[in-house]
Amino acid sequence: MSGAPVGTDIHLTLLMVSSARVSLTFKPEDTVLSVKETLLRSWPKDFDAKPAGPGNLRIVYLGHFLEDGDTLAESKLQPGNTTVHLTIKASAAPEKTAKKDIDKAPKCTCTIL
Repeated sequence: MSGAPVGTDIHLTLLMVSSARVSLTFKPEDTVLSVKETLLRSWPKDFDAKPAGPGNLRIVYLGHFLEDGDTLAESKLQPGNTTVHLTIKASAAPEKTAKKDIDKAPKCTCTIL
């Protein structure tokens, strides 16, 4: 444990859907985004595949998604031990074919009477 006064740090346990978990320690003034960035830098081997960036991670606390720009204190996380859920957003779906590309596709022009 660091030399910080006891009781001021937030000891987060991040729990995945797969039941894998990791514990990290943060200050109340750290942002949710900095938590995600720290987690990505030290991504545990027993977790699912590492996401591309912090935008693909969502942290859930008491049923609410935490916003990246908020501090842990603003998100109402109290000093001490806290468990939050961590989800990984699916990769973006491939873009749909543009309408102009569909117009160039071969078509049947048969008319049935």
